[in-house]
Amino acid sequence: MVQLVYNQGGNMTMNKNKSYIAAFGYSLFVGLSFLITKLVVPYASPMLILAHRFTISLGVFLLFLVFTKPKIEMTRKKILAILPITLFYPLLFFALQVYGLKSASSSEAGIIFATVLILTIIISALFGNHPSKTQSLCIILSVTGVILIFTKTFPL
Repeated sequence: MVQLVYNQGGNMTMNKNKSYIAAFGYSLFVGLSFLITKLVVPYASPMLILAHRFTISLGVFLLFLVFTKPKIEMTRKKILAILPITLFYPLLFFALQVYGLKSASSSEAGIIFATVLILTIIISALFGNHPSKTQSLCIILSVTGVILIFTKTFPL
């Protein structure tokens, strides 16, 4: 794995707050990127959307590197270890997402996207990592909520 080493120094509460802010930011970013991709698909080709998406990501990452100056410890062994993940998550996942959003409705895509949580649990269980009862409950509630909202069986 790539390790970013920082001199944090702060207390545990500050680190916990940063974790919550990071989780919220990630959720917001994923949700907005999903929505924006769905809105842009009728007007641009999937490859053009992916090109813009990766260009923007590179720009944000470079800004992160310039302003935070993390010490990145990379070895050949670490690069080879994360190479399969880089092929599957960013490249394959985003390509399939854009092509899927071109063919599916937003409701269908939301339900499919929610099932990623379930697939993550199943795959992690194959590697011996079992979720806690709390994690399982939260995932079940998340997926159920998405299905209820998108199928409009839950009166809001």
